[in-house]
Amino acid sequence: MERDSKIESKLEILPICVDLDGTLVATDTLYESFLALLAYKPLKLFDCLGWISKGKAVFKSKLSNAQKIDIENLPWNESLLDWLKLRKAAGHKIVLATAADQSIALAVQKHLGIFDQVFCSDGSSNLKGKCKGQALVHEFGERGFIYVGDSKVDLPIWRDAAGAVVVEVKDRLRKKVEACSPILASFQSNDDLNGGSFVLLRPKQWIKNLLVFVPIVASGQWWDLKGWLTTTGVFFAFSLVASGTYIINDLLDIQADRHHFKKKKRPIASGKISIPRSLCILFLTVASGFLIGWQLEVFPVIFAYVLVTLCYSLFLKAKFLLDVFALAFLYLIRIYAGADVADHSVSIWLFSFGMFVFLGLAMMKRVAELMKSDGSRSLRRRGYNIIDVNILTIAGICSAFASALILFMYFRFNETSSVFKGQQTLFLSVPVILYWQLRCWRAVEVGVLDNDPIAFATSDKPSRIILGILLIIILCARFGNDFYFPHLYS
Repeated sequence: MERDSKIESKLEILPICVDLDGTLVATDTLYESFLALLAYKPLKLFDCLGWISKGKAVFKSKLSNAQKIDIENLPWNESLLDWLKLRKAAGHKIVLATAADQSIALAVQKHLGIFDQVFCSDGSSNLKGKCKGQALVHEFGERGFIYVGDSKVDLPIWRDAAGAVVVEVKDRLRKKVEACSPILASFQSNDDLNGGSFVLLRPKQWIKNLLVFVPIVASGQWWDLKGWLTTTGVFFAFSLVASGTYIINDLLDIQADRHHFKKKKRPIASGKISIPRSLCILFLTVASGFLIGWQLEVFPVIFAYVLVTLCYSLFLKAKFLLDVFALAFLYLIRIYAGADVADHSVSIWLFSFGMFVFLGLAMMKRVAELMKSDGSRSLRRRGYNIIDVNILTIAGICSAFASALILFMYFRFNETSSVFKGQQTLFLSVPVILYWQLRCWRAVEVGVLDNDPIAFATSDKPSRIILGILLIIILCARFGNDFYFPHLYS
C-alpha cells in the first residue's frame, strides 16, 4: 500500500465510501451469482431472459435472490479491509457504496460488521457510476466524502469526492483520478495476470493427453513419421480444449472450490484471475483446439469430448457414480482420437483395460477428496457422502484387479506377437501396473495422495521409477527376445 500522509493529515474525519466489486473483493458478485445459478439451477437460465428485459436493476435483484452466493468465502482484499478498520477506529464513518443488489450488500454488511451505512441497487435503480455519485452527494454533500474504487466507471464519483483511494489502477487511470481528487492511498488487488493465467490452463494436466499416442505405440508403427506428426497435433488440440474445459469447471465450481483445502488457491476462486478475463482465455483455447481438430479431421471427436465435459460440469458431476464413468470416458476418447487420426486400430481388450484403469483412478480421486474434506461429511457439488468411501474403495480396487486381468488377456489372446518379439516379456508389465495402482490406493489411505492420481504420479519418485521400468519392459519386448522360461508354455 502507498499512502500520501501529508494530504491525508489535512482531511477532516469524512465518511469513507467503499465500492464492492473489484475493490473490496477481487471478483464481481453479479458474475458470481450468474455462475452459481448456472451451476446449481441451470434450468433457471431461461428465466434470465425475462429478467433482463425488465432492466438491469430487476435482473440483479432476481438473480441474487434466485441463487445465493457464499459471501464469507469471497476473495476479500485483506489489506484494504485492515486499512478500513483502522480508519473506523480513528473515527471515520465507513459506508458500503455498491452497484450490487441489496441482498448481497446487506449480507456483506452483516459478515464484515464494519459498515455504518449501505448504498446499493434495490431492484428499481441500478446504483452505478453517476447514479451512485449523485446518491453520495445527496447524502454527504459535494466534497463531503472519501471514495474507494477501482475503475474508470468511478471517475464521476471521484470528481465529487474530497479524496480518492484506488485499488489496482493503471498509470493512465491514476492520472485521471488525480485530476479529480487527491489520492490518499492505493492498494493492490489479488489479480495476477501472468502467473494466474498460466496456472489457469493447468499445463500439468496435459500429461493425460499423451494417451493419444497409445494406438501408434500399441500397433507397433513406431517409425510412422506422418502418424507421429498428426498425433502430436491431436495432442495439442486436446490440451487446448482440455484447458478450456478446466476453466469452465473452475467457473462453475467457484463456490465449492473456496471450501476446498487446496482448490481455494485456484486462480478464479482466489481472485487472481477475473471472471471476464478467464472467459476470454476460455474462448481462445477452445477455438484454437477446435481449429486444429478441424484441420486434422478429428473435430467431431474433440467436439464430443467438450460436449461430454460440459454435461459432466453441469449435471453428471453431482450424480453418484455417473461422474466417475464420465471421467473414464473422457480418458478413453483421447485414445480413440489417437487411433482415428493415425489410422491405427485399437484392440477392444486394450480399450477395456483402459476403461477399468481410468474408472479406478476416478474413484480414487473421489475417495481422496472425501478424506480431505475438512470434516465435512459430503462434497460440495458432488453426489458423495463420507459413508461412500468404503464402496468407492472396494470398487476402485476391484477395477485395478480387473484391469490387470484384462491386460493379461490382451497379451495372451491378441496378436501382439506381430508387434512385440518378446511376447512373454510383456507379461511383466501386468504386476508392475497393478502394483502402482495398489500403491496409489495406499497413498490415499495414509493421506499422501489428496486429489488427482495423475498429478500425484508426476511428483512421486517411486511412480516415476515404475514408469521407467514399464518403458524398459516395452522396449525389451519390442526389440529383444523373450526371456526363457523352460517350464512355461502359452
